[in-house]
Amino acid sequence: MRAANPDQGQDFYVSLPFLLFAFNRFGISRTATRAALTGVAAFVGLFLIALVLRAKMEAFSVLWWLMMVSPYVRIFDFVIGLCLGLLFNRLQGMRERWFYVPLFTVLEIASLGSLVVLYLSTWQKWPTLANSAYYQPAMVAIILVFAFQRGLLSRLLSHRVLVHLGEISFALYMVHQPIIFYADHFIGPTIVIATDVAQVSRQVLLSVFMLGLAHCAYRYVEVPARNGVRALISGRRTPPPTSPIMTVSG
Repeated sequence: MRAANPDQGQDFYVSLPFLLFAFNRFGISRTATRAALTGVAAFVGLFLIALVLRAKMEAFSVLWWLMMVSPYVRIFDFVIGLCLGLLFNRLQGMRERWFYVPLFTVLEIASLGSLVVLYLSTWQKWPTLANSAYYQPAMVAIILVFAFQRGLLSRLLSHRVLVHLGEISFALYMVHQPIIFYADHFIGPTIVIATDVAQVSRQVLLSVFMLGLAHCAYRYVEVPARNGVRALISGRRTPPPTSPIMTVSG
């Protein structure tokens, strides 16, 4: 689960090592059950905040900022995503025993269907809930089920072009807003429903430019940085070579 805007995302990714340390310190990352329970607790916290503020929040007020923008509330989304990742890692060892294609195809369809049902539901969705906890269960199900790549739908999504688009998604996430901002300033509104060929052409060219820039950022910044960090960590873990024992015969 990602934050509501790129600035929050950067803050949360910086906090990731500290959250992982806390999760290890309190044993949350040791078992799938603990990771799942922590994620449920974060969801309940987010739901209760949305419930308390449902009738008090006015647009662009302090409470609106607290609920919709502030990292103090959006951190719950990040914790849910972190718990989901830990849960997936713990469940991977089980997949060869009971994860098979027909079952996961059904689960993939059901997870997507749950999102459609929530979206079309006429149940009262107050703004604080609709923008926070309401869609979380469906999104968690979709992410977890498709992460195993065992069903027919996930196999269709495993094409190398689609996989590469997934790999550059974080870079795209980081660059898209500045590009849209400057495009809106110098060219005109871009996030609109196109009504003529000129608008369609601008949107297509802007999308191609963003994907190209994201590809370059991924290939020349993200991958080298990740490889450098891995090399640094593996170098620290490698024990220093021991000096050979010299024997003196006399």
